[in-house]
Order: sequence, then structure tokens, then C-alpha cells
Amino acid sequence: MRPRLTLWPLRLRARSSNGLVRAHRGNEPYHLAMTHFLLVYDRRAGRLLQQREFATDADALAARFATEAEYGVQQNVEILAISAASEAELRKSHGRYFLSSQALGERLVGAERSAA
Repeated sequence: MRPRLTLWPLRLRARSSNGLVRAHRGNEPYHLAMTHFLLVYDRRAGRLLQQREFATDADALAARFATEAEYGVQQNVEILAISAASEAELRKSHGRYFLSSQALGERLVGAERSAA
């Protein structure tokens, strides 16, 4: 069973086709199930070294601290504990961790061209 995040003052209306909750203002809370992830990313190599999923934020945070102790002080390694509604949402919000360094570079060049 996933832990639930209580949001006030929204009320559950319906689940959309992608599984996310749509809501409207009201006096009763609704609960949005969250998944908690640990990501270990190597900046120098431009790749994700580790991705793990946890049922609670406390478990993800404990794993983050243990992983930080394992890697020590390495400036090229990012260790993150992140919560998201799903892995798909995590990939949308933190997409750079899931792209190769070449794909990330191409995305940045494309964004610069679009801005110009």
C-alpha cells in the first residue's frame, strides 16, 4: 500500500486517462498516492547509475543517506530522493536524469535555437 499525501482544500473529482487525479475546490481533502524514488546520476558520464522505488519517503531518504555514505564525497555523482505520482511523471519533471549526455546536449541546442 502506497502512502498518501493529503491535500487541502481540494476534493477528488475523477481520475484522468493518465491516472492522475483531477480535483476542484472544496472543503474535504483528497489523497494523491505518491511513489518515492532514489536516483544516482553520474554527471561526468551523463548517465543514471541507479534507480530504486520505495513505498515511503522515509525509506527513500534512508536509502539516500546510505548511498551518500557509500559514494562518499564525489562531486560528479548526484544522489536524489524524489517523490512523484508515477515513474512517467518523474521522467517528465526530471527528464535530464534519464537522457544520455548526447541526447541532453541535443535538447539544449534545440532549446537555444527555439529561443533565438
